[in-house]
Amino acid sequence: MNDLFDSMEEAVTEREAIMLADAFPFDEEKRHACEVSWVMRTMYHDEQRTDEYFKLVEKKRNKGAADKLRHTCDVSWVMDTIYPDGKRAAEHFVRLEKKRGKEATDKLRESCREKWKTWKIADSIVGQA
Repeated sequence: MNDLFDSMEEAVTEREAIMLADAFPFDEEKRHACEVSWVMRTMYHDEQRTDEYFKLVEKKRNKGAADKLRHTCDVSWVMDTIYPDGKRAAEHFVRLEKKRGKEATDKLRESCREKWKTWKIADSIVGQA
């Protein structure tokens, strides 16, 4: 992990304690957005650490919370890394389907399509300015 913490669980517990001490607003939506940002910034590039964290979320909260977090991080990664390269996105989804299955991949594909449309509209508006 690092010199400060012996395990991912210890790091997460410390992070939650700091958030409580700072009176972080624990509105579920804000917590989710903050957590997605933290995961993307600190560990998403490291698949092993990310998987370990998602398992910990499942253990501490539930499978639904872990799936929602993973899904939101996946959408964020696709949009930040692949957009607007449709061919590269299609290749990514083929690889992902082999790893996670059709249902999870279809859900991610649909979420990315929705976000893709929004970004494309925004890009066209900015391009007109």
